[in-house]
Amino acid sequence: MSKTVYPAALIVPLLALPTLPSVANAADPVPSVIPFEDVEHRWTGAYVGAHVGYGTIETTDSLVGTVDGTDGWAFGFMAGYSYQHNYLVFGVEADFSVAGIEEDRRPLGLFETKSDYFGSIRGRIGAAFGDLHAYVTAGGGLGNVQLTSVSGATSDTNQAALVYGAGIEWALNQDWAVGIEALRYDVLEDDYVVNTSFTADGTLDVIRARFSYTF
Repeated sequence: MSKTVYPAALIVPLLALPTLPSVANAADPVPSVIPFEDVEHRWTGAYVGAHVGYGTIETTDSLVGTVDGTDGWAFGFMAGYSYQHNYLVFGVEADFSVAGIEEDRRPLGLFETKSDYFGSIRGRIGAAFGDLHAYVTAGGGLGNVQLTSVSGATSDTNQAALVYGAGIEWALNQDWAVGIEALRYDVLEDDYVVNTSFTADGTLDVIRARFSYTF
């Protein structure tokens, strides 16, 4: 019986064939994971901006109790810094507003309440979903409180307030963002003298549109 003898020159290439795909795959570039910051808007950075909105006042005093306020405009500026870690965004912001918000209580024979300006310094914490950033905020502030009686007697003071609220922002590009924010100034109780002595506290609710530029 004869045996078929295969030349070594043919056997070696055949044995090498199964390894060819593996060699080819190894030569292919390994896909890299695209860093988060390369595909998502990053909210880290210092920013400045402006806001415009609408506010209402409600006061409670020891003379007549709670009286709902009227509305008025408010606009101003803000500056802050945000730092993003993964999807969490931490920050601090200071803002100042001028306003024309007043509460007329003269029909009751008492006084008019008015606020010409207010401001706050607040911390912020939120979550980023690409170009969208939702957050809550809280801190302290000062609110201008003017009380004028029918006789013309006036008390004009700056009152401390707890400030808290929430907002949402949308990045137009890497620099500019627009948003909407709601804040409450919870003015602490204090003593007032306008013809007579009394204690009062109140709330100032503001809803506003905002736009900002990040450096």
